[in-house]
Amino acid sequence: MSTPTPLHDAASANEAIRRFVAGRRVWTPTDLAELDRLRAVWQRAVEREEKQAQAVEERETHPPEPLRPGVIPAA
Repeated sequence: MSTPTPLHDAASANEAIRRFVAGRRVWTPTDLAELDRLRAVWQRAVEREEKQAQAVEERETHPPEPLRPGVIPAA
């Protein structure tokens, strides 16, 4: 059975995995499928956060050229 979890960031997704695996000794195929789902959610959150961090770094290290009057910037 799938556990609904509001996983908006990697830390929340990681915590959901930790809660799900805590104390388990026996893993049914359904449990393993749920663990795979939670890991996939976590991986997507990590990738999303990495892309956001890279975009911020890019903006900070390569700020846009200032606009000059009468000049149309190249695309």
